[in-house]
Amino acid sequence: MAEAQYKIYPFGGSPFPLRWPYFKERLRTLPDLPDELKADGEAALSFLEKELGKGFFDTCGRNHPVLHKLMMAGGEGQLKEFIHWIRVLRQLKAAASNYPHLLQKLHSRTKVATEAIPFLEIGARHLALGFDIYFPEEKEGQKNSDLELICPGTGEKVFIEVSRISEGRLREKQDRLYYSLLNLCFRDGYSLPVAGKLYKLVPDDHLTQLFDLIKALKDEAATQRKVAAYRDQYLAIAFAHSDCLDELDRWSTELQLARRFDGFDVEYDYTMKIIKNSRLRREVKQIPESQPGLIYCPVHILYMLTMNVPETVAALAIELGRYKNIFGVVFYGEVMPPLDEPFLVDDPLFNYAMRRNEAHVGRYTLLVKNPSFDLPLSTAVRTALADAAI
Repeated sequence: MAEAQYKIYPFGGSPFPLRWPYFKERLRTLPDLPDELKADGEAALSFLEKELGKGFFDTCGRNHPVLHKLMMAGGEGQLKEFIHWIRVLRQLKAAASNYPHLLQKLHSRTKVATEAIPFLEIGARHLALGFDIYFPEEKEGQKNSDLELICPGTGEKVFIEVSRISEGRLREKQDRLYYSLLNLCFRDGYSLPVAGKLYKLVPDDHLTQLFDLIKALKDEAATQRKVAAYRDQYLAIAFAHSDCLDELDRWSTELQLARRFDGFDVEYDYTMKIIKNSRLRREVKQIPESQPGLIYCPVHILYMLTMNVPETVAALAIELGRYKNIFGVVFYGEVMPPLDEPFLVDDPLFNYAMRRNEAHVGRYTLLVKNPSFDLPLSTAVRTALADAAI
């Protein structure tokens, strides 16, 4: 493989010009993609540009999730996922009451990940099941649910509260470090096969030196057609020219690593965090006591993959029994590609499922129903709520 195919961004300065024309031009020049898919992608980009404005990149910052979606839309699966996401945004603009309130959150650095994107995803799923969607504005001193669903046929209302679990300051620092290094691996300098892992949090005063070291390793591996590796107490990392993949795999095997860059070993168990920390009670307070409600919890995919489903269902069923107006709690996480074939476990107390969309994104979902729910709600609406969740 020629070296020209490796070098995607120059070292130093900004690795890409943060402007809409850059993303459109990149899309046009992507190899091996159908012209129809490229046309759909360009239409999606134009719609998003109109919604967010030409000056979006002047204020969004480098860690904005929308920027991440734009940067990742470089392969067929990722581009299909991006187009699907924009299709959802189009649907909500056409059908959802108070869409500008959602768009305002999509602009925000602080609310886009915790509010805008989950609101968008959850709203679209219920829109597809025939509900009308409303995004209420927060009013001080009042109960403020995140979404309001209305069944057009019956006039029944359901209030949804979205609760994204905070990872804590240490986890946030770990995640920032990991994604900074991941960006350096794949979006700066040479695009090379990599293997490695983070072991400890790198002190702030060592970061510049570490970033320079990684850039130098990539340069060395690409120009000298070799494996360039480094290891200390904080991390192990190696880059390889495509002629040296066997050597990279041997290095990885010796250190019990895979051919990818892994983050810290962490344990994800949100069930007790929700119950013991009164998280559920705080979210329930935002829903009118006389109205049916549903709690959505976007969680890390590792929690969904390692969850003890029977224990989680049993613990949450007991906790939900305190709140007679809450229909249930929904946990969900996504991964691409999915790690399982689609499945559904349908039980009177819960639904546990994995569904795959057209972009090959796997969505793992657990809906725990409240056995003590006692508000009037039609069978059709109950069924639609469960179907939207899974």
